[in-house]
Parts: sequence; C-alpha cells; structure tokens
Amino acid sequence: MAAVVEARDARANNFDFIRLFAALATVGQHATGHTGIALFWFVPLTYAWFLDGVPLFFILSGMLVYQSFERCQAEGRPTSHYLTNRFLRIAPAIYMYAIGSVALLLAIGVIDVGRLLRPDVLVWLASTLLLVPIYHPAAFAGFGTGVLNGALWSIPAEFTFYLAVPLLFLLDRRLGRARMLLLTGLVGFTAYALATIFAVMPNEGGVLAKLFKVTMAPYLFYFAVGIFWIRQVDRIPLKGGPAALALGAYAGLTYLSHGVEGPLHAALHLAAILPLSYLAMWLGCRGPRVLRAFTQKIGDLSFGIYIWHMVVINALVHAVPAAQRGPWVHAVIFGVTFGLAYLSWWLVERPALRLKPFTSRKPAPAAARMEDAA
Repeated sequence: MAAVVEARDARANNFDFIRLFAALATVGQHATGHTGIALFWFVPLTYAWFLDGVPLFFILSGMLVYQSFERCQAEGRPTSHYLTNRFLRIAPAIYMYAIGSVALLLAIGVIDVGRLLRPDVLVWLASTLLLVPIYHPAAFAGFGTGVLNGALWSIPAEFTFYLAVPLLFLLDRRLGRARMLLLTGLVGFTAYALATIFAVMPNEGGVLAKLFKVTMAPYLFYFAVGIFWIRQVDRIPLKGGPAALALGAYAGLTYLSHGVEGPLHAALHLAAILPLSYLAMWLGCRGPRVLRAFTQKIGDLSFGIYIWHMVVINALVHAVPAAQRGPWVHAVIFGVTFGLAYLSWWLVERPALRLKPFTSRKPAPAAARMEDAA
C-alpha cells in the first residue's frame, strides 16, 4: 500500500493511478459493509466488487520496493538509506493519522483528556508510533463500529516486508532470482493457506494466529509476484488482447475461490493474483497518459485514502443512525476521505519524501518504465 512515490514533474507509468483505484475500491468495500448501503451494483455481503485492493498494493510494493533496494545496493549506499526511505514513506502519514484521530475523538466526546493517559490508550499510541497499529483500546469502543481503524493491519504486513527485503536480496544473490522467487512463492502459498485455515477456527486460531496474519508471511506470494515483474516487464509482451484474457481469468478464478475454503481457496485465490498482476503491468506501462496526468495533478493520494477512510466511515456510523442513512453516505465518505488524503499528501507525505537520502529516478536496466514509481 505504500510502496512509493515522490512527486516529480514527469512520470513514465500509471502505477500511482493503479494504487488510487485500489484504495478507492477498498473504500467502497468498507463503506458498503459498515453502513449497510449499496454502492452502485455492490450490495452488502456480496462479492460483486473488486475486493483485492490490498493484494494489488502488495504486488506493486514487491516490485517497486525491491527495485529501490537494488538501486541502493547498486549505488553502494548503506542499507540504512533504504530503511530511511521506507520509514519516510509511511511513518509521517501514520503519525498524522494518530494525532488527527485523537483530536477527533476528543472533539466528539468519545474520550476526554484524562483518558489519554490510561494504559490502553498509551498502548494504542505506542503501537501506532512503532508502525504496528493493530491494537484496539477499550476507550475507543464507543466510536462507530467499535474499532477505530481495522484496515491498518496491512501496515505491519508491509513494514515487515520492508525489513525482509535485504534478506531476500541476499537469497537472490546466493540462489539466483528464479530459485529465490520459487522458494518465496512456496513459503507464501503455505503461509496464506495456514491463514485461511486459522480464519475458520474458533477465535480465529487464537492470539498467535492473529499476530501471524498481520506479518508479511501470508502475503509473501503477492510480494514475490511483484519482484518477478522487475525483470520480466520488458520481456513479456504487454498487449490489450492478453490483458482482456487476463481479466477474464482473474474474474473466473476469483468467483470460484469464494465458493470454497482452506487450501483450495488459497490455491484459487493466489492463482487469480497472476492474471491480476499482468493487468497491473499492462495498465501501468501501456495505459493511457491521461491516467498519470490525473494523479500527477492531484498527487499520490492512495496511502492517505487508505489510512483515513475507516476513520471517516466510523465517524459517519457514529453520527448517523442506520435508519437515517441513504446513498448520500457514500458521497460524504468518499469526499471527506479524499480531502483528508489531499491534505496528508501535500502537507505531510510529500514534504517528508523530500528528506529521502536517495531516489530511484534513473531507470534500472530491465525496468525503465517503472523508474518514476520507485
């Protein structure tokens, strides 16, 4: 979800737009589920929607973050420069989210100033500052759905991948890219299958199983697919005809995966990720220029949309009784979320990215079209 990007005057791809699309699809999914109001053709508790926004983020993250580390190594920079870049990409926005959320809860009376020093709130604050924002304090239970921002489980999953990239790079050099990806993919498939089994167990498998599901392990397959494309994006033809076939394959496999559980679900879902990744590469590298012109103008709002949308949804659920909600709630949710993301990008994220020790502006040998997204 947050793989990337520093503002520049020109871009050579549409990856910012793809992330924006994935973020907005996620907003629609969560808004419909928590408000109970249909959005276009998407009815609550159905699958007629794009539900793989986070996997799509992880695919792009695998490609772009790994490429960034390769650039760091090629330039002889210390690994600390790479880690600093990654920290600056996500931490400032998360910290602003923490400040803004507390201010909102104080303003609407969910908590008072005295409550801020209670252990549960301090643990929430500490976990957020450490980029593991998965603790839900009892103090926030009276707000909206009772969980301030359950969508942020993906932050520790993403951040643990950042930390694992140097190890994957070492395996790449020792075993070769193909063997490293095969090993990573097999581990990722096994971990995802375990996560699906835990999901249907009593109490979701317990505390350890829940912690396991917020690490990179169950999502390692997505990251591996992204790494695969670094060298293949200039070798595999990216054309409209195969993209249409990939769309059909993705839709069919996704439909089948929703009817089963356990390892079979894992196999079908992860198989669907392969044509989805082709679609992302085709649109990212071959898509119309108007898409990148749009995101170039408004900024890279995808991360801000992702981290703020559940706060906005919870605020609406908290303020508006179910009987008074109508289709207008989606306009409010999308509009306010977009506004907060706009402020996050231009006031927090973009200035922070200017502090990065290095950028990946120069094209990597086999990935010239991805240069401006790293």
